[in-house]
Amino acid sequence: MRSRSYVGPVTSLAFFGDGLLVGHGLELKFFTLSNSQPSLQWRKRIFKRERIQGIQLGSSTQNERPASSASVLLWGGKRFQVIRLADLMDPNFNTKIEDEIPAPDWILHSVFLEPDGDVPRIAMMTAHNTILTYRHEQSIELASRYKWYPSPERCLLYSATLFRDSTTQTTNNLVAIAGTVFGEVLLWKLDTTPDKVPGKVELSARYLSHEGSVFGVSISPDFSYAASCSDDRTIRLWNIKADIAGLEGCREIKEPLAIGWGHQARIWGVRFLQAEEGYVRIISFSEDLTAKVWSMRLDGLNPLICTQTFKNLHSASGKNIWSLAIHPSERHFVTGGADGGIASWKILEDVRETPVIRETIANLEEILPPPQASGGKSIKDEPRKYVALGSRSFIVAMSSGWLLHCDLSKPRIEWQKVGFWPQIKNLSAMGAGRFEIDGTRKHLVALGDNTGKVLLQTWHRCLPATATDSANQDWTQICDTRPSDIFFSHYQNKDDRHNVYAAVTTFKPDTPIQLLRINVETAENPVIVQSWSLIPPETFPFTAILVYTYGGRIFCFAGSRHGAFALYCMTSDDTSIKSLKIWRHIHDDESITSLGLKGDPSTTDVNTGAASSVELLLTSTGRSGAYKSHKVLINTNTQEYELVELNAVYPAAVPRVENYQKFPASLNEGYEIIYGFRGRDFVLWNQTLGLEAASYDCEGGNRSWDFSFGADEDTQDEGLFVFTKSKKCYIVEFKQILHNPLLQTPFHGREVKTLAISSQGIIATGAEDTIIRLSSLDQETNQLLPLTFRKTHTTGLQDLVWSPCGGWLFSSGSVEEVYCWRINTETKIKSGTVGMLQEAVYEVSTESLPDLRVCGLDAAAVYTEKGDHYGFLVGMVRSDSSIKLALYDIAEKSFTTIAEGHYKTSCLLQIRFHLTTYGSILMLTAGTDGHVTFWDITQTMGVCGVSAKSSTASNLVALSLKEPQVSASVPEKLGTDQWILSQPVHQNSIKVLELYGLEGDEILMLTGGDDTAISVSRTKCEGSPEKMGTMINGITTKLLERAHASAVTALAPLGSTPSVVDHKEQGIEFLSSGVDQQVKRWCIKLGDGTAIESVKVVEDIYVSVPDVSSLALISAGDKDRS
Repeated sequence: MRSRSYVGPVTSLAFFGDGLLVGHGLELKFFTLSNSQPSLQWRKRIFKRERIQGIQLGSSTQNERPASSASVLLWGGKRFQVIRLADLMDPNFNTKIEDEIPAPDWILHSVFLEPDGDVPRIAMMTAHNTILTYRHEQSIELASRYKWYPSPERCLLYSATLFRDSTTQTTNNLVAIAGTVFGEVLLWKLDTTPDKVPGKVELSARYLSHEGSVFGVSISPDFSYAASCSDDRTIRLWNIKADIAGLEGCREIKEPLAIGWGHQARIWGVRFLQAEEGYVRIISFSEDLTAKVWSMRLDGLNPLICTQTFKNLHSASGKNIWSLAIHPSERHFVTGGADGGIASWKILEDVRETPVIRETIANLEEILPPPQASGGKSIKDEPRKYVALGSRSFIVAMSSGWLLHCDLSKPRIEWQKVGFWPQIKNLSAMGAGRFEIDGTRKHLVALGDNTGKVLLQTWHRCLPATATDSANQDWTQICDTRPSDIFFSHYQNKDDRHNVYAAVTTFKPDTPIQLLRINVETAENPVIVQSWSLIPPETFPFTAILVYTYGGRIFCFAGSRHGAFALYCMTSDDTSIKSLKIWRHIHDDESITSLGLKGDPSTTDVNTGAASSVELLLTSTGRSGAYKSHKVLINTNTQEYELVELNAVYPAAVPRVENYQKFPASLNEGYEIIYGFRGRDFVLWNQTLGLEAASYDCEGGNRSWDFSFGADEDTQDEGLFVFTKSKKCYIVEFKQILHNPLLQTPFHGREVKTLAISSQGIIATGAEDTIIRLSSLDQETNQLLPLTFRKTHTTGLQDLVWSPCGGWLFSSGSVEEVYCWRINTETKIKSGTVGMLQEAVYEVSTESLPDLRVCGLDAAAVYTEKGDHYGFLVGMVRSDSSIKLALYDIAEKSFTTIAEGHYKTSCLLQIRFHLTTYGSILMLTAGTDGHVTFWDITQTMGVCGVSAKSSTASNLVALSLKEPQVSASVPEKLGTDQWILSQPVHQNSIKVLELYGLEGDEILMLTGGDDTAISVSRTKCEGSPEKMGTMINGITTKLLERAHASAVTALAPLGSTPSVVDHKEQGIEFLSSGVDQQVKRWCIKLGDGTAIESVKVVEDIYVSVPDVSSLALISAGDKDRS
């Protein structure tokens, strides 16, 4: 066995020119960043057990690219390695973990010193406030290579940094700065000349202002200033010029030069940046998932001001950012997180650069004179409605009746008066659609007045294509009352490119909606060529439309304010149209905010040559916080219309989803950007990358607003957000929306508690961060590829179990949470992602306890007597010793509890089903009392209509369901009378239980416990005619004491069910792991009857995953890999 990939915290980063060295667990990785896409060049294991906590290149200055003859220093814990840079960069060079060098104490920081000839020398600061120097001459014994420079204060350090002092003549002088547990910052200097005997180290200064432990310290390049950050959420800047000079002895300073406030959690680190003369610049990173750039003028008492904030550096919650490195150009930096992600971010050189987000507050009173009331008093004019025309212009309708256009493409904002119409005072109806003719993208704007008329205008690149003379505008009468809104279909049909469709709604709920067909072939003169009256279903206020044409027919999908879909079909003859089909409760009875189509629709032709059926992939967003994909099947011959939900995403970052946009894969990797509101913020969320693209505090979404992405390829990564606040027009311009900061995809940010792999090879993981992630394994690179994730559980995950077919996933957590997820791989082909639907939630009892955990799950397939798939038998064991058995109906998408009971009083952790060849249904449970209990639930299941499928002869359980079913209100009882065996196998908690089906009705049971032991039990079951059930005909248990150095938490059988000859000759193998970070491969040799001849360790390796919780196997070619 050997490690092929690792997903875990990124603990160290260092730039080598435009390349990046990454400490990732036990391995060192090298990325090249010069190309548009970062590329992983190689990965090499450095240490046997320690994570790489630091990387130092042999360079005389921070910004100088090291020569290839230089060395690289790598450290972690109490180990370090010194490797020639040329060897390390050679892809064919293999590092040797045997070359790691032990250090006397935990290393906090280390630097290269001036070499002694060709022999490298290094200095290191340890956690107990001691500096060591080391001479890398391997021909002498280890102890002789070290020199000790102990500090007079033996306090415990949380942070430390060493610098070679550039203010002195000698290159062997060091400046050390450290942060203590007690909130102190210590500074001292020392001479590390090789021939000089180490003397007593005296402190140069002590800084005493922090109110919490100091997690990060740094010194400016000119050795004039120091910065520190702390548990107290502050950054403090210190003047250390006098202390470096050493003219005043050891000073105690209680007042810093400046204090920086702004982080919302503990600050992990600070670094200095180059700055103009008279300024100092700092970058910090924090537990609040942000980094900040700070600046301060040095002429007088000036504050430390935050000039740039990088939000949501990593998608995970928890221990978050662990490392940071600044590029030598100081134009960008990278961060590494506890979620395994590496992200790159641009630093603005000065405030004159164009920021990523720019805000402008427009003073419209300078453009329009205040309107006068009848008495001569001025009336406050205010913006009423916006339409964004791409990312560089927009139109705003004022309450006075003026229509204004704003051009943002020039160096200065330019305003234009489009027209004045008294009939649009207090306007509420204005919308825009986008179309493309001959490769040119344009906008069609529709304006509704108070009499039911509509005005059309075409705009292209901030310029009107139609006349803007308000006196000569042609208004078309559409309805007999004031329109409430105008919605455009944002899908342009390939065979209908010269037409744009819009729906006009009114304030009367039962009034037909007018669907307009607008010809834009002559963009300067858009014409309404046809209109239809769509009769709305009961309680169906329109909020969005989508028009699709094929086979001479025009179909219109409509979304409502109450989360429903309606389908209409228009013909040239009919003008009053009723809906063909209505689907209710699609978006949880909340307003549908957008409709779209993905991919190319597929049509089926019949013998007549006309397309009779079509399949569409419909996407929608809603204020329920959902972004959904549905498959729509339309058959015009049979008049059948079917809607099948394929995927539903509830991005926690956008609780109120307003719209989404999918960008072409050829341009931007197929990014899906969802936007909407989260509390006070307007948020752009990159669903593909799983991170926030941008956000802006607008004080909530209950206001007039509009947003648009750029209208062409040059501006598509830009966005324009305009809104009204306090009767003023706010303009927010977003840049680099599609920027991918990720060099390495993030994973979980908290402990992974459970792992399961489906029969289709999809890897499901659940963690303390409450997230379920689905991934796949790249067979060439052995890297995990993210598919999708869900953050629905309110607590950390407890267990994940796949259905035997791999189409459903069951998850459990605390507070009795159990969810059923439908996993749809069909959407991966059509939309580039795996569909993951929350199909059902298990109903909890009214007396549920807030700390009641569902610790273990199992699921067995259930079929009808005709062989149709009915659903699953789901078993749940809980922390109060209770057991719940439920039938999950895949057609009704619901759980029905059919049996329940209690074991004893101990917490139950494991449950497994087993089906015998003679028709018995067995259930095995295990918990904190160290017992495994066999239950025969055959008769109980029979009452419920469930019986064993007679053809099943494997360890995959398949059950048959008969009618009638048991009522949900009267679940059957599980009790001790159904026990056939309760076997003590461990001294305390059983952490893992696995079954291995042998030939006939033999069960090989593997358990691992808190007592560091592994138990191997061989059980022979047979039918008992007298008891109408199962009896144990023989059981042999072999306990492997001290199988691991700590609790055994994971077991996985290797290979398929062997024959009798195979397991006698070759043995049965399984893997085990635990808290001791060892993975062991075992071989079981079985004898005659139920005898177990031997269980021996075949292989034993160390892994970099601490506190292993789960172990699973995935097929890779012709063999299994764990």
